[in-house]
Amino acid sequence: MKKIIVLLFLATLVATGVFAQGNETKSANARLNWASGQLSILGVGARYERMLNERWSIGANASLNTYILFTDYDVSVVGRFYPWGKTFFAGIGVGFHVQELLPLFVGEDGKAYSVTGVAITPELGWKIDIGNTGGFFLSPGVKFPLTFGAASDGSGFMMAMPLPVIYLGLGYAF
Repeated sequence: MKKIIVLLFLATLVATGVFAQGNETKSANARLNWASGQLSILGVGARYERMLNERWSIGANASLNTYILFTDYDVSVVGRFYPWGKTFFAGIGVGFHVQELLPLFVGEDGKAYSVTGVAITPELGWKIDIGNTGGFFLSPGVKFPLTFGAASDGSGFMMAMPLPVIYLGLGYAF
């Protein structure tokens, strides 16, 4: 049974390589540097991404997102994997994150409640060239920061309420 699975895996690998050679779709690594601004439903951000090879990149991003009751601040380092070397990616970020309750809803002491700490942020999305390969691009995606840190009310170490961020990046590759 193991031999059959290994043979199927190798056959799939070879077939993928053969079909990929004739594929003319735009590659994720058409340029090395990708810079973009991001808009989410109620937020903004900025991102820089450097392609390491056809499938891997590393970058940094900063964002501010406002929800009805919460505000998120995020600065992180992000690694992305492009499984087919094209537009779709899966990424993971690690960085500093603050989630605070908006000032309209404060504690009894008059201070806004917050959780400040480290966030691990998985994300999925696409990087789509518009026009010339490697020039202007769109990057729709979703990320999900999971923040672990200290609560401002002194209750100790905790996880903040996980809130997904749906975004659209607009940028330029150079």
